[in-house]
Amino acid sequence: MENDGCETSLYYDMYKEDNIGSKIISTLKCDNFDNSKMIEFLKNKIRQSMQTHPHLNCRFVNYSWQKIKDVDLDMMILSLDKTYDQIIETEINVPLPDTLPGWRVFLVKNNCIMFVCEHVYGDGAFISNMIQELFDDKSLNNIPPLRHKTKLSWLSKIILFFKILFLIFKRFNLSKSTVDVDDNKCKQICLGQLSLSELKNIRSRFSCSDGTHISINDILHTILVYSNALYFKKDMISSAAMFNMRSNDNDYASKNKLGFILLTNKVKTEGPPEDVLRDVHEFMQFYKETPITPIISKCMNLLYALNPIRTYNALQGINKSVDFIISNFVLRYKDKSLNDGIKINDISACSASGTAGQSYTIVTYGDTLTINLTYKRRKINDINKFVQCYNDSLLWIKS
Repeated sequence: MENDGCETSLYYDMYKEDNIGSKIISTLKCDNFDNSKMIEFLKNKIRQSMQTHPHLNCRFVNYSWQKIKDVDLDMMILSLDKTYDQIIETEINVPLPDTLPGWRVFLVKNNCIMFVCEHVYGDGAFISNMIQELFDDKSLNNIPPLRHKTKLSWLSKIILFFKILFLIFKRFNLSKSTVDVDDNKCKQICLGQLSLSELKNIRSRFSCSDGTHISINDILHTILVYSNALYFKKDMISSAAMFNMRSNDNDYASKNKLGFILLTNKVKTEGPPEDVLRDVHEFMQFYKETPITPIISKCMNLLYALNPIRTYNALQGINKSVDFIISNFVLRYKDKSLNDGIKINDISACSASGTAGQSYTIVTYGDTLTINLTYKRRKINDINKFVQCYNDSLLWIKS
């Protein structure tokens, strides 16, 4: 997609609706560092990034990038006597100043560096590339992406294509919305951290009769589907997943290259995890192995070009109607450090969710997956109960 194409413009439409829009907030948890030295280090690195990515000097206004003259990095990179939680509470509910570029870097208590960026500037892959530019060592630790070749025949793909289209039509009800559109107040919580090694062990217990492989993403999505089924006492959970459509690791010409997929999964809370997992897996295979994903992308661009307002409203309608949105990003590195060998112990992210009732952001760094949830307070009014449902879901998938 083009730099100022449909996806970037859609995020700007979201911003126009509530002056907050969608933000990505990435956090590096580090060893102890000296704030003044770190600020100078970050200034130098950001200056280099602004040369590589000129739109960081700009603001997206009236559907085009407008350069901000004389960007003062002292206004963009700040050391604050606040905690991570205090910054999150503000950033997911309050817009960034509109006279400066739509990003900030905060150094906060407990040795955290937080990068806050409006989603128009880039997707998760783009932001990850920028963070990587901060590392002393930019190598990827030789951690290969986990890919399995499909064994589905063309006939199986055709059957799967029409089966899942039928299930979406049958199961998904666009009219149901449990979120008050006027309620823009969000909360954020870290649901927890999971071991990638443990998830791989869980995955090894499950198999598919069609010769395809259960993925870690299938496992994670199933955990969240079951958590929602327990909390909302529903036997049908709908979700939208955001994913990276870039063709390779260095494909950063476009600032946003997001794919959008819709799942609607049937759940029997008293049943075994195999049933829900295979239902989730079939939907994932539908988007991976059939041409539906490029079809959706091309149709979205075409419809937006013909009627931007109606296309935006339709997508926002889906966001309001699904139970949750999920974005899962695997960072293919570990054990990284910044200037002077300051070790990065963890990397995580969350997002301001726009009109969605729940937005999950999962980031994998080394062997650790961090799951953050941004939610509307009218969507989940008892977060302690929801956390218990999530913990019960973990026990269920391990059983």
